[in-house]
Amino acid sequence: MGRVWAGVAEAALKFQVLGPVRVWRGGDQVPLGPAKQRAVLALLAMRAGDGVLMSELQEGVWGVAAPGRANHLIHTYIARLRQILQPEAPRRRRTGVIASTGSGYMLCVEPHVSDVAVFRSLARRATQCDQIHESGTAFSLLRDALNLWVDPALGEVEALLRRPSELVELRSEWVAAAQRYVSLGLGLHHAEEVLPTAERLVLLDPLDERDQAHYLTALHRAGRRTAALRHYGEVRDLLRQELGVEPGKALQSVNRHLLSGSRGHPGAAAARSGHTDDTGQPVSMLHRGNELRALSALLDSQRLTTVTGPPGTGKSMLIRHAVARIETAGARAAVVDAADLLDRHELMTRLTEERLSRDRQTLVVLDNVEHLTDACALLAVQMFPQWPRLSLLIGSREPVRLPGEAVLRLAPLGIPTMAASSLVSLAPAADLFVRRAAEAQPGFRLSRANAPYVREVCARLDGLPLALELAAACLADESLPALVRRLDRPLADLAPARLLYPGRCWSVRGMLDRSLATLNPVERWLIARLACLPPEFGKQAMARIGDPPVRRGPEVADLLDRLVEKSLLLAVQAGTNPQYRQLTVVRKLAAELCAAEDGSPDLGDPRFSIM
Repeated sequence: MGRVWAGVAEAALKFQVLGPVRVWRGGDQVPLGPAKQRAVLALLAMRAGDGVLMSELQEGVWGVAAPGRANHLIHTYIARLRQILQPEAPRRRRTGVIASTGSGYMLCVEPHVSDVAVFRSLARRATQCDQIHESGTAFSLLRDALNLWVDPALGEVEALLRRPSELVELRSEWVAAAQRYVSLGLGLHHAEEVLPTAERLVLLDPLDERDQAHYLTALHRAGRRTAALRHYGEVRDLLRQELGVEPGKALQSVNRHLLSGSRGHPGAAAARSGHTDDTGQPVSMLHRGNELRALSALLDSQRLTTVTGPPGTGKSMLIRHAVARIETAGARAAVVDAADLLDRHELMTRLTEERLSRDRQTLVVLDNVEHLTDACALLAVQMFPQWPRLSLLIGSREPVRLPGEAVLRLAPLGIPTMAASSLVSLAPAADLFVRRAAEAQPGFRLSRANAPYVREVCARLDGLPLALELAAACLADESLPALVRRLDRPLADLAPARLLYPGRCWSVRGMLDRSLATLNPVERWLIARLACLPPEFGKQAMARIGDPPVRRGPEVADLLDRLVEKSLLLAVQAGTNPQYRQLTVVRKLAAELCAAEDGSPDLGDPRFSIM
């Protein structure tokens, strides 16, 4: 019956519902009689301590087709169960275990004798420990709770009952506990221990990407990388066939880690390697001096600072340079790259590894957390009062929206407006591209002949530093005119074979997919339909789109503001007649989404023109 029931008096009753329906008196199993009688006991045991109405008992035993003698039959079953459970008591005094409530019956037992009650108690205690960051204790409590489930499928109970709502609620409690158990186990490096539970979760709901990501991670860390890669392919095919979508951010992050072959913690690896050269120093940063000074000033005066902006604007690069300044000055900075972390539990585990001290001034840096903004907000609310010397720097494509948050929003670099080489050279985007191109293709320099091509690259990539660096890296293997031709399909083709700085993002699609994964279905609906609008538009143009396909959904104007907040749309004019601008690469992504949802539109149609 599980060690959590150790210490119960030998003569006490013990009720099992999380498996075959059983009752023990001391060490002996008690015969419970026919199926409908056991169904009555199962209903009472599942809600021990709470009254169960006669109508609920009828529905549980017979469903909607209860016989006319249903009440009489239930009274008979109760009388027989009372005799079984209290055989020594006089007939009229057998109410100490099953009591009448006037409108039904109630199982009156101490919580520790019902496996359902014990499970719920352990799950509640685990939640409390988790909230105060006692992850090890929470994990042990959840392990004990799940061990009570002799049959997680509740096969016998399902066969006995005709009231499915009871089982739906109980099974959802198992799923919630199992998900927390797996998440905590991965964070505590117990991959092999949680692997069977992770596998059961994906069998229950194969389309749950979070559970699939946890299962793949558990397989990988348990040394079964080949099985994990094979399973990722199966999940990807399933998502395409059933939902018509590609794997989301969490699954893609795990797959990248699988392909890298490392069995270490993905977040730790990213924190060490991202945006650094072979010496471990940040890669040189161009044309962000003003932003770096502004960020340094905010860090001197604010406890919570967020660097935000569209994908590929160089948020992480700016943060790494600000951290380098702080560490050069002798201050402590604890950096966590959360790109591959799946949830709050893994984030807290990574922070625990940093061994923070309340007695030392420390800047905690949480980068790439657009999928964990709620977790970051909760972290700030919980830690700031207790850690007066701690401050927080966040890198995200949207703010965490807390009072007192200072937000530094990065914009794309300025692009050339004319093709003359003397003017192209003055544009920050062109200067960045030319310098990186010279690193990929020694001898490359701006000239009158190639200036129009450089201007074209900068314009089509919106002056986004990361996209420009990816484009420059392609010049290691091809010519500039060939690169410009690639930009017709940047989402598919702009993924260089060799990167200038391994450890950074390797494709424009990868750069955008993280943002796409944070959208809810209505926001995704809108971003897809923006492909039908000009690159710059006002609210009056939204009439072409119509209303979101949901009842009482948000106004389109509110959705536009959300996309601006998530850095997927730029607000170029405020006031009564606001204007918005779509980044070219985001508009390409929107056209793909629209084609996938509405058929296969002609991308040569003027509606989809991107220049």
